[in-house]
Amino acid sequence: MKRLARMDAADPAEQVEAIKKIAPTRPHPMTPNDAGIRLTVGAVASLLDHLRDAVSGRGTKSD
Repeated sequence: MKRLARMDAADPAEQVEAIKKIAPTRPHPMTPNDAGIRLTVGAVASLLDHLRDAVSGRGTKSD
């Protein structure tokens, strides 16, 4: 069994966090389940979601 070094274990977590930054933040159930369409529409949806979140304050921490 191969053991992961501490640095190797951190890479997947960093990759997930990087993907979260560019992924849509809201569900889009009507988007067709086709890889090409999802890549194209997903980029636009992500941009619009992040703009909408910034305007509405969604995702900000309030103390």
